[in-house]
Amino acid sequence: MTFNKGHKFYGGGWPKGRKRTGEIHVGSLGKHWKLSEESRKNQSTAKKGFKHTEKTKKIMRDNTKQLWKDGVFNNRKIDYKETAKKISATQRGISIDEWDGFVRVRKYSIEFFNKRKYVKQRDIFTCQLCGDINSILDIHHIDYNKNNNDLNNLITLCHSCHSKTNSNREDWLNHFKNRNQKEVNMSIKKINNG
Repeated sequence: MTFNKGHKFYGGGWPKGRKRTGEIHVGSLGKHWKLSEESRKNQSTAKKGFKHTEKTKKIMRDNTKQLWKDGVFNNRKIDYKETAKKISATQRGISIDEWDGFVRVRKYSIEFFNKRKYVKQRDIFTCQLCGDINSILDIHHIDYNKNNNDLNNLITLCHSCHSKTNSNREDWLNHFKNRNQKEVNMSIKKINNG
């Protein structure tokens, strides 16, 4: 049975013999309506593989942006700059009247970003703990000091190993120091023998 606009259930009225006591009306398409398994499959496959054109996507994006600007989704107009100011002031522990501009805090220096590529090349784009070459690679500060960008203090680790180094920091610090000392000793032996 298909439902068209204006379709009426049970001849357009309330089912005979049923009292209007706030019960759920079985014929209404409300939140308690149960679809058959076949209907659910039909609905899920109806739009499978359907792709909107770029023009339609742009129209949908623009309409959604306009709705957000108009405040339709939260019943108020949104002033993004004012909201950002309030958040910034709150995070700094000051009132909005004392707010004097956004403060950008850099975790890492520009020097670190310049050395990052070199360290990955030096370590042959390989995690120095597990040897993985296919994962996302991070650069780890061995002494956990983000300002110490000495090349001997930087090592390439995969994202998984890098997350492990955030617990038991003292153990990892000793591990990497011992490892670096062994590498230095091996280099000295090569120089003396060669």
